[in-house]
Amino acid sequence: MLFPGWAFALNPAVGAHNINTAAIAANTYTTASATITAGSTITVAVGTGAATGCTVTGASTYTVPTLGSGTNPIHETNDGSYLWVFTAVNATGGSQTAAVSCPDTIWDVNLVEVQNVPTTSPIDASASLYSGTSPMNLPVTTTAANDIVFGFGYSAAGTAGRNVTFTGSGFSALDSYNDATTTLNSADLTAATTGAHDPTYNRTGGVIAGITIAFKPASGGSSCTHTAYVKGTGALTVPTAGSTLVYRQDGSWGTVDCLGTGSSDKYWTTQLGGNFVGN
Repeated sequence: MLFPGWAFALNPAVGAHNINTAAIAANTYTTASATITAGSTITVAVGTGAATGCTVTGASTYTVPTLGSGTNPIHETNDGSYLWVFTAVNATGGSQTAAVSCPDTIWDVNLVEVQNVPTTSPIDASASLYSGTSPMNLPVTTTAANDIVFGFGYSAAGTAGRNVTFTGSGFSALDSYNDATTTLNSADLTAATTGAHDPTYNRTGGVIAGITIAFKPASGGSSCTHTAYVKGTGALTVPTAGSTLVYRQDGSWGTVDCLGTGSSDKYWTTQLGGNFVGN
């Protein structure tokens, strides 16, 4: 038996992610390989001396998104450095790297995959700011429940051990690199409710460039149909790039996904089994 009323879109989630593990100090850098889910958005944060001319290339197509407030890149004024954020929307699936190139020194690079977001216009809210003092407040106001909100904090003030940390309610540390020259750190929050969400950037001695960016859940769009259980026939429509929670005949739970654009493009997730069949 299947209860079609008990269906929910999966929340956005962090997928593959990595950050440099040693000083880069070069004009080019290629990230560690990451296995990306097709349709995700890849975010690449870059700390560099370059105000213009940086690019990110790879199997997916990267652009520099315009932020809701502030600039991208944001100038870390104290040290003449910059924090950029690039995004690859509706990313190509599979194992891949991101190649960063800038006309000035690249110091740090943080790649983060964001899963279960729309394949077009996934950003809900975004902002950037520089502050010479700590803490630095940089909230964004979300308009969709269960957005995932990221804070990327960067400093080139040059003191080992002085990471950017995040004390905003509910935020969890994600990636971090720090040496005697620079530091780049990130954190994330799944925001169950709409409204203002602030990572609250902290660093001993201040000097922080930050970008806060929120991604909304995937919903709507095209759909696909699955035959959802064994005894009898029944159709279940699943939103594109979403996932639906279903109740099996044997009393257990499973999910069905559809990342395609029509009834011929469908698959079962590895969580499925039991009494389900699909076509």
